[in-house]
Amino acid sequence: MAGRVWIDRNTRCITRIDAKILHPVYFGFGILAKLYPGGTIEFEQAQVNEKRWVYSRLEEHLTARVLMVRTLPQNTTITSWHFRPMPSPMSYKDAVRELLAMPVVLR
Repeated sequence: MAGRVWIDRNTRCITRIDAKILHPVYFGFGILAKLYPGGTIEFEQAQVNEKRWVYSRLEEHLTARVLMVRTLPQNTTITSWHFRPMPSPMSYKDAVRELLAMPVVLR
């Protein structure tokens, strides 16, 4: 892979990665999977508070052969926003109540 990495000077955390696959990448000697050259990955993080970073965007454009059988294009975009820290520790019942109370944003 070749690419660029952005690092926040104050926290020394990675804020962004842009990468491109230059050569084939083999998982399990190519038996489990193979990533073909030319694929791209973009990743960004946002700071929630002084100690916590979370991903805000992930974009992949890859072509993979899985289990030596099928070649699949993988085009994925994941975006998240409106971060807020949750109290810790939190019981699963409180977490479910919190999720159900959140408004659903339709785009």
